[in-house]
Amino acid sequence: MTWSQWFDLTSNEVANEVPTTPGVFCIARKHDAVTYPGSASLTVFLGVAEGRQRGLRAVLGEIAGGSRDDLQDERRTSRGLRFCFQANMGDGALKLHRALLDDFAAQHGEVPRCNRARTTEP
Repeated sequence: MTWSQWFDLTSNEVANEVPTTPGVFCIARKHDAVTYPGSASLTVFLGVAEGRQRGLRAVLGEIAGGSRDDLQDERRTSRGLRFCFQANMGDGALKLHRALLDDFAAQHGEVPRCNRARTTEP
């Protein structure tokens, strides 16, 4: 399974490009990498949409619409956010999300800054 291309984190892009299926997603700054203890990265959040009732389009749509103050702060600070995703994950989405967080923490010294308070929530 591979990541999609990058899209601007806007309600329009989410509605036009994102499937309704379960999956994982990455939200990154467009500019100004975050300095993590291990190395810098543009990534600020790794999320999961694990349910068939509330898939990627619903979760990313809420985020693009401003449901998370921490990500809205990131949008302002870095002059925009973008996202990519892996869709059609079925029941494997939650397991892959955990592996992505663990891998990011191993590589960068901690989980992405907007995952710190929410390690399994979108």
